[in-house]
Amino acid sequence: GKTTTAVQIVAALVQYGLVDLPMLVTADSNTAVDNLVKGIGKRGLKVVRVGRPESIREDVKGYSLDGRWKDLKNAEVVCATCIGASGSTLDKVRFSTVLIDECTQAAESAALVPMARGCQQAILIGDQCQLPPTVLSD
Repeated sequence: GKTTTAVQIVAALVQYGLVDLPMLVTADSNTAVDNLVKGIGKRGLKVVRVGRPESIREDVKGYSLDGRWKDLKNAEVVCATCIGASGSTLDKVRFSTVLIDECTQAAESAALVPMARGCQQAILIGDQCQLPPTVLSD
C-alpha cells in the first residue's frame, strides 16, 4: 500500500534526477523505516540506514551505516526514524527533499525534526483514518 507507493516515489525521484542527493526518507517507527530500507534497497538505490544498531532489523543490517562514513557520502537515500534524523551522525548533511512515511502516526513535533535538516520539499504519506500518533504519558 502506502509504503510501496513511498518506495516508488523515492525511486522515481532519484532515478530521474528530480531531487538533490541524498534524499532523507523517514517514518516514526523503526519497523516502518526498515520496511522502507528493504524496498528501496531492492530497487537498486544506494541506501543507508542510520540509527542505533540494536533497533535495526536483522534483514536490513547490511544497509546500516555502522561507522562506514564513506557510505554516507555516496548514499542516494538516507533512512532514519523521524527522531533519529536529529542525531549527530547527520549534523553535516543537508537534505533538500524529505519524505515522511506514516506521518499521521507521528506527533507533529517528531515530524518537524527531519524537515529541520534543510528541507525545501516535503512529501508526507499517511492515512488519517488509521492509527493516531502514539503518545505515552505517566
